[in-house]
Amino acid sequence: MNGSESSKIGDIVLIIVGGLSILGGGATAYMSYSETEELTTQNVAQEDKIASSAKILREASEKTQRISTLIGWVGEGGYGDELLSTRALNQQAEYITKKYASWVPADKAATLQKRWKVGVDDKGVIDYDQVLEPGPTAKDIIAVLKEITKKLKEDADSKRSSRDGARQKEAEVIGADGKGGKLAEDATKWTGDNEKVVQDIKSTSERIVSNQADKMRQIATLESNIADAADQMTATRLENEAKIIELRKKANELKDRVAKLEAKGEEVEKTWEWDGTVLSVDLDMFTLYADIGKKSGVFKGTNFEIFGVDKGGKRMKKGTGEVVEVLDDMCKLAILQMLDPRVMPIGHGDRLYSDLFDAGKTKLFVFAGYFTDKYGTNDAAKLIEERGGRVQDQVSFGTSYCVIGEGFQKHPNYLRAKELGVVIIREKELYDLLGIR
Repeated sequence: MNGSESSKIGDIVLIIVGGLSILGGGATAYMSYSETEELTTQNVAQEDKIASSAKILREASEKTQRISTLIGWVGEGGYGDELLSTRALNQQAEYITKKYASWVPADKAATLQKRWKVGVDDKGVIDYDQVLEPGPTAKDIIAVLKEITKKLKEDADSKRSSRDGARQKEAEVIGADGKGGKLAEDATKWTGDNEKVVQDIKSTSERIVSNQADKMRQIATLESNIADAADQMTATRLENEAKIIELRKKANELKDRVAKLEAKGEEVEKTWEWDGTVLSVDLDMFTLYADIGKKSGVFKGTNFEIFGVDKGGKRMKKGTGEVVEVLDDMCKLAILQMLDPRVMPIGHGDRLYSDLFDAGKTKLFVFAGYFTDKYGTNDAAKLIEERGGRVQDQVSFGTSYCVIGEGFQKHPNYLRAKELGVVIIREKELYDLLGIR
C-alpha cells in the first residue's frame, strides 16, 4: 500500500470515527451505526486480503527470481540439476508444495510430488550419474512458480476490484475526496466538539506508523535471511562441483588399473577332467571308438561331450556322441554333432566327458510305483543288469537312481530317496539313459 492510499485510509478513519462518536452521542443519522461498522469491516477485510495476496505474490516472484539466478550460469546440456544438488531440488519442491498447496496447478502437482533418488558408488560416495528415480528439475520448479505467480496476480487483481467496489459503496455512505456522503450530511446537523476524536485519530495514526516501522524491520530481517540462504546454496554448489571432479579423477584411475590388468592378459584356468579317450574315428560313418566299456560301467545310450586340448592346455569342445554298442573294454559311439569339422575335426586322442557317467562304479537302481510304458519292473531290471547296472529292493546311501512310475507318491523308496538326495528319474528317462528307443 503506497502513501496516498495510507492517507486516504487515514481520512476515511477520521470521518468514520467522527461519525461514530456523534452517533454514539445519540444523534439520529440516516444510516445506523451497525451498518456503517459492517461496511468499514468489509473494507478492512478486503485490504487485509489484498495485502496477504500481495505478500504471497512477492514471495513467489522473489523465489522464482532466486532460483532463476542460481541456475542462470548453467548452459544447454550442462550439469545444472546435478550441481544445483538433487537434495536442494527436493527441498524446493517440498517447500513449494506445502507453502503454495492451493495455488499449484493440477497438471503440475504430480511433477512436484516426485523426488530425486541417486545411488552411491562402491565406496559409499554419492554418484550423481547413477540416477535411480528422477525428480523435478530446476526448470520444472521455475515453471510451477511462474504459474503460481500468474494465479496470485490474477487473485490480487480480483481482490483490488472488490476493494474498489467496497470503497465506492463506502464513499456513497461516508464520503470521499473532501465531499461528505449521506452519513456526513446527517452528521453536520449534530456536530459538536470533536477535538477528543481528532486526538484519538492522531494516536491511532502514530500506532499505525510505529507498526509499519516494525514490519519494515521484519522485512529487512527476512531479506537478510534469504541472502544468507542464497550464499549457502552457492557454497553447496561449489562443494558439489569439487566432489564431482574428485570422483571423476578416481574413476579414471580405476579405469587405468583395469586396462593394465587386461594388458597383462592374466587368466585363471579352470581345472577339468574326462571319462574316456577316443581310440579311432570313422568320419564317413560318423562313428568312433573309445577306451571305456562294460568294465567301466558305461551304458548304451549314454551321451558324451567330445573335446580336444590345445597347446596351451585349453579345453575346446568339438561335438557330442551317443554310445550305441558296449564291449568289455571299449564302446562304439555315434557322432551326433561336430561343431566345426573343418577347423576342429574329431580325432584320435580327443576326450569324452559326461555328468552322468562315473567310470568303474556300478549304477544302483531302485523302483517306486509300477511301470505302464514299454516294460514292467521285472523287464526293466533285466535291461539294467544287461548294461552293467544292478537293481536294489530298497534305497541305500549308494543308490544312483530312483525310477518312479504310477502311484510313486507314497512309496517308501521314493520317500527315502528324497530324504537322502538320490537322483529321481521317470520311467521314460530310464529308457533314454539305457539307450532304448
